[in-house]
Amino acid sequence: MNRNTIKEMECFYELLRQYRRNRGMSQEDLAEKANLHRTYISELENGKKNPSLKTLLQLAKALHLEVWQLLYFRDFPGISGASGFDKLPLN
Repeated sequence: MNRNTIKEMECFYELLRQYRRNRGMSQEDLAEKANLHRTYISELENGKKNPSLKTLLQLAKALHLEVWQLLYFRDFPGISGASGFDKLPLN
């Protein structure tokens, strides 16, 4: 795996955590709404698991997002000269 791919994966894990927290949701809340197990949410956020497309769709729906928003790294620190979370569409 190349360095950019690893960075992008780390961005996904952090984005998921930030979206969940910005919505005032616990891992258990998100798991319930996405029909997933709480430990799986923890493993995703900690980079121990990688989601399938089906899981991405479930997470996006539970967070009231479009799937692309979970994968939007352009303005993420360390990706393409990005500057930080302040520019991410986290609402």
